[in-house]
Amino acid sequence: MRESRSSEALTLMVANVTKWRPEVLHYLSEQAIAGALLQEMHQSKAQEEMIEAAARARKWICHQIPGATGPKGGVKEGLGILMKSHLRAKNSFLMPRTGAGSLP
Repeated sequence: MRESRSSEALTLMVANVTKWRPEVLHYLSEQAIAGALLQEMHQSKAQEEMIEAAARARKWICHQIPGATGPKGGVKEGLGILMKSHLRAKNSFLMPRTGAGSLP
């Protein structure tokens, strides 16, 4: 890893999106941000690949923790962490996959 000669502030966004939809990624791409933490994405396990492919197409690295199945069968919770791919932040996504998104 090469050393940086200057420091740079990163702008991050935190949002409660209530449900994943393609417009969220479009909106994020228009913002002057380096990364985003998206809460309450309500994404199913089946949606993960689609979301990651869409993020890659817009030059984002995406890590997701899928939502849990709710009492009525729907998906609740869900978390997405996105960073601009030029930051090479893959190692920042090392976090436990269990227990994230809600507290007991």
